[in-house]
Amino acid sequence: MTLRIAIAGTGWAATTHATAVYSTSGAELVAVVNHRPDSMQRLADRFGVRRQYADVEALLAAGEVDALVVATPNYLHAPQTIAALGAGLHVLVEKPMALNAAQAAAMVKAGQVSGKYLMVGQCWRSDEEMRWLGAQVAAGKLGEIVRTKSYGVHTNWGPSGWFTQKALAGGGALVDMGVHAIDTARFLAGDPQPASVYARLSTRYGDYDVDDTGVLVITWSNGTVSCVDCGWWQPHMDGPEAAT
Repeated sequence: MTLRIAIAGTGWAATTHATAVYSTSGAELVAVVNHRPDSMQRLADRFGVRRQYADVEALLAAGEVDALVVATPNYLHAPQTIAALGAGLHVLVEKPMALNAAQAAAMVKAGQVSGKYLMVGQCWRSDEEMRWLGAQVAAGKLGEIVRTKSYGVHTNWGPSGWFTQKALAGGGALVDMGVHAIDTARFLAGDPQPASVYARLSTRYGDYDVDDTGVLVITWSNGTVSCVDCGWWQPHMDGPEAAT
């Protein structure tokens, strides 16, 4: 059976997902959703997608789709995910999962009620080196993990557009890059729950209403302490994206 997949969004992340679907046997990209007809047409032409919709509601009304990839600006993640789950679709939603914990909890509940899969696009969990390191930790080869340090930094570069608008993105470098560093640290620590968090966020490099540099210290429920460095436009980084 071929899995019929639709993608909401037409930016870099959406194009990356479309490329993956296009090259995967057993899956077919059947529809694209975006409010901008020109960009939607370009993506549809590139991947041979016949069905195009201005919004997720129109897609769901048309039916004949099994799963939705949500690769839209952050403020749309929760409503589009919840709507798709409610219509009986599986959902892969890009990071950050939502604008806040309440929205994320509502998304999880929608998935539980629907019985469909809900996955957050924390891509570094699928990285070959990250999975190898995780296996070494799980096998006890490194002993007890006392402390980790992770990086989610863009050096001498930062995004523009909706990424830098709080109403649309919910936050800046922390929710854009820091989430990768936080998630890899948690993954390697065995997915514990956070017990306490100290965070210092600020805007030092740009003129926008979101953060572009930050440091976090997370104490996990298993006693591991994680230090996380995140930022845009910083002149130096101690390790590549999501390195831990």
